[in-house]
Amino acid sequence: MNLSVILQDAHELEYRGYSLRIQPDLFFVSLFGRQVVAVAGVLGFICLSISHIRSTDQLPLVDAEIQTQPLQGDPSVFSPEELHLLQRRFGVHGPQTRLAQLFTRGVDQFQPLRTKTVNRLQVLKPVIKREARRHKVNPMLITAILFDEIQHSKPGEDLPFVVHSGFVSTHGPAQLGISELIHQGRLPLKPSKIQIAEARNLLMDSDANVELLAAKIARLKRQLGLPSDQILIASRSYVDAKAISTLAYLHNGKLDYPRRVLRYMQDTELHGLIYSKRRSIIPPLV
Repeated sequence: MNLSVILQDAHELEYRGYSLRIQPDLFFVSLFGRQVVAVAGVLGFICLSISHIRSTDQLPLVDAEIQTQPLQGDPSVFSPEELHLLQRRFGVHGPQTRLAQLFTRGVDQFQPLRTKTVNRLQVLKPVIKREARRHKVNPMLITAILFDEIQHSKPGEDLPFVVHSGFVSTHGPAQLGISELIHQGRLPLKPSKIQIAEARNLLMDSDANVELLAAKIARLKRQLGLPSDQILIASRSYVDAKAISTLAYLHNGKLDYPRRVLRYMQDTELHGLIYSKRRSIIPPLV
């Protein structure tokens, strides 16, 4: 019998004028029994949890070598093994410094700059959608990368004398380098000075730059063993979100970059920019 029920009955009888003696041994046995049952329940729950964790298979990230975290994990977070593999295969590096991260967050809060970035993306919208269809790439992934790179671009880096000076290694709205043209077979392994100058001019062309970004994402998908005809959608599955995080990381090489890209891909304003359609209003006839 439950101890609380016994005490309730005792108080009820005493209230009605009866005296009831409850032996101390009964209380001791009841309390001890409840403690044993509670401890056994906790131990059983722990054992079941451990067995469940051990029996949960890890999902493949993008190929047989890279493994993801459990389903409830953050897809933008990489394990040390994953980072070692990506660094060995692609030569990526670590996170931004804390000062650079604070600067990035501050820039994101500056509304006039955001408005300017969105307006520039509005101009690029036709080429974004066209190249996304051609290369089987999620247009929101292209848009998120472009938004971040344009939003955090340095003043004056797109000036012709700065571009051809060699002081900056990446150019255009997607911040692509000459090495990407080499990876895509559009430049020889050791290009001449004339070819390098022409490549820089090409990278500064906004439409060509977006096309090169879509082609880069498609190239990385193939290298990672992802289906080239499948469009990755972060909200569809953890595996897709992890693959998108990996592609974003390989593009920028900073550990805090995938999380920003995933956040921008869910941005309602950017969604509206890409998927909305403008219709002319026909005035009613009087």
